[in-house]
Amino acid sequence: MENKNYSKLVGEQLKALRLYKRMSLRDVAERCHSLTFSAISKYERGDRSINLDCLKDLVENGLGYDMIKFLEEIQNAK
Repeated sequence: MENKNYSKLVGEQLKALRLYKRMSLRDVAERCHSLTFSAISKYERGDRSINLDCLKDLVENGLGYDMIKFLEEIQNAK
């Protein structure tokens, strides 16, 4: 899968999970150790690629979700 499509797919899954949990970008950013709400917004739109460490911080700390389950859902969404 090319990088841009991957970034978009990850971003769509991140946003869907955030909205499902009824959290704002700021709510998520406050729970993350290394991300701002602006960066999270760019990841959600697929405007920026995310590395694995940031994705783990965002998913597990920011969204309170299991990283393995999140990655499985991305795999199934392809």
